[in-house]
Amino acid sequence: MPKADVSSSVPIALGRIDDLLAKIFAVAAIVLSIDVVRNGFQQLPMLNEIWFYTFLSAILVSLAGSFIAAYWLGGMRFWYRAIVFSTLAAMVLWPLQVVDTSTLPLHYKPWVWWAVGFASLAATGAFKRNTAFVFLLLMPVVWLIIRISPFGASENFEIALEDSLYSFFFSTAVSLLVMFLRQRADQVDSEFESLSAARLERAFLDVRQIERTKINSIVHDSVIASLDAAADANSEAERTSAAKSAKEAILRLGREANRDPMAREQISSQSLFESLKAAIERRSTFVSVKVKSPVDLQIPYEVAVAIAEATFQALNNSIVHAENALNRKVVLSSSRSSIKIVIVDDGGGFRMSSVPKNRLGVRVAIFQRLESLGVKVNLQTSPGDGTTWVFEWAKND
Repeated sequence: MPKADVSSSVPIALGRIDDLLAKIFAVAAIVLSIDVVRNGFQQLPMLNEIWFYTFLSAILVSLAGSFIAAYWLGGMRFWYRAIVFSTLAAMVLWPLQVVDTSTLPLHYKPWVWWAVGFASLAATGAFKRNTAFVFLLLMPVVWLIIRISPFGASENFEIALEDSLYSFFFSTAVSLLVMFLRQRADQVDSEFESLSAARLERAFLDVRQIERTKINSIVHDSVIASLDAAADANSEAERTSAAKSAKEAILRLGREANRDPMAREQISSQSLFESLKAAIERRSTFVSVKVKSPVDLQIPYEVAVAIAEATFQALNNSIVHAENALNRKVVLSSSRSSIKIVIVDDGGGFRMSSVPKNRLGVRVAIFQRLESLGVKVNLQTSPGDGTTWVFEWAKND
């Protein structure tokens, strides 16, 4: 039996955690930039201006970019990496900024220190886990080397080590917490994906049951009736007619029995609608489902699966984001050449333009995938006016 493809499901919980963490990080970045600028300009008289402004600008642009990405444009991983590499470069190339080591005061602390811990945290979002741990260790080690060198005023080793250990333990503790939250969110997404797969499998098992019921109907209405007619036939003409009817009924039964409804390339709209209705009602008793299917249209299997997944996705968005909605309904309808699915709620609605680019659930899972299969997608929503999704597929003549 073919399995429904749920590999394109959007990681909803993980996406929300990443979005929330990115916004918290972005706000902290603005606060951090104040400290970096203040300490940097206090030390400017002792530094090479060209290199100072080069590294300071790189770090500030990275911090500002993370804020814009978190709240509007998306693509945070790029800016996480920019923060890591710009800070690391400022430390490794710190000797370029120092004009004369003899002018550095006692216990001098280079201004880049105020970005070290933050850059270590950024590594958690910039790289996979093992690589992130490498940078969590690398950043304080490089800082330690800078502090005890002449370019860091040859700080006492114990004091420099204390700073490095503080940076390491603080950033590692916060990073581990972030990793735990992301891992738990990923588990939730995996569980939801498994649940979606189970729903779709159950839906198509319902299709098989419908086909078996159809075969039983053929057996009862056609085959048995033909055999009864043959048994009651008295004349040669009646026996010939009964035999012909029985033969046709048995041939029809054979065609139905040999056809695997789960392996075929198409399913009927009635079977899809009945399966969707059952799956939705099992999931939530607060969703009204209405089926209007006077015509039984054949639908490509891939289209049916994509529409089913999109329907679940739209309903999930409604349940999660419009939890105060009083009415939530799904209308499934078909005609001779098309099917239409409408999902409506009277919740708060939203502005499509306000959905960040890194929130891909609406754009990828619903719009792009369905449109690639020839399904028209229409979204009608605005703040205060609820949300209406319309999925419509028409066969090509």
